[in-house]
Parts: sequence; C-alpha cells; structure tokens
Amino acid sequence: MTKLNSGNLRFGATGSYSFVATGNVDPAGTSGNGSSAKMMTFDALHRFIKTGDILSVRRELDAGANPNLVNQFGWSLLMSAALEGNTSIAGLLLSRGVEVNTKNNFGETALSLAAHGGHLPFIRILLANGASPACRPHGASLENWLRVGSGLTESKIASILALIKRQSPG
Repeated sequence: MTKLNSGNLRFGATGSYSFVATGNVDPAGTSGNGSSAKMMTFDALHRFIKTGDILSVRRELDAGANPNLVNQFGWSLLMSAALEGNTSIAGLLLSRGVEVNTKNNFGETALSLAAHGGHLPFIRILLANGASPACRPHGASLENWLRVGSGLTESKIASILALIKRQSPG
C-alpha cells in the first residue's frame, strides 16, 4: 500500500470526529478501470461525500474512479459516507462494488462509524449488504466503544445494538 502526504482526525467535544484527508491510495494501483488514467484522489471524493454532492461522486465513478479508494490511514469512501450518514451515497458506492467490511488502521469499519454516529438507516443498508458486526474499533468491542466514545444516549445505543443483533447472521 502506498503511503500518502498527510491527514488528521478532528475530535469534537462529544466524542464525534471527522477526518480531514490529503492524498489517496487506489488498492488496485489504477483508476478502477484497469488503466493508469488520471486518478481521482481520495481527497476530492471525500470532499464530495462530506458535502453530500452525489452528482459529483457519480460523475467520478462513471469516469473510472475506484469506489474502494482509501487514504493512508485506511479510511474508505464508504467510511466517509458512514460518518455523514448519507444513505444515497452509500447506495451509489454499494452499486459500484465497494467493499463493506474494509477496516481502517484503527479497526473501524463503515458499520462501526455509522453506529458511532447513530445513523440507523445507514446501519440497515450496510447489514443488508453483508457488513459484519465483528469489528474492534480502537481495540474495543463495538458495544464498549459506543458506550464510552459516541456521546449517544443509552436508548440510542440500545437501539443500534438491537438492530445489529437482529439483522446479523448467526
């Protein structure tokens, strides 16, 4: 995997955070279509996702951007959408074959990030598309991570955990 320039996490007072990225990694080493054409950067797609600009995301994917782009910390485009709770962009990425269980360098997945943000509709979409609840964000169980770091109410956490348990295979 190629290392990139820089990026940082910004933590809010309630334990919420956003990722500010610079750079990109295309896991296949191409623009997603097998060529070495100009590659859309993770940064640009992340900005489109952050602002909810689905038309620009669609345009770039149509032009060959890889839906599985990650940055130097392993953050994926689906994780960016999860932070925002943007189900439309999630649906678009899923329709383009995005990997739902990618883990970043902190053990987070799109599912854990959607749960951390309290985005129930996003969680439902991920689970319906094969997302695994078996993640250990920051080395903790998903339940403990939500209770300690999310800032969500106990009832919201209970709703999230019940949804995950109800829709998880096994």
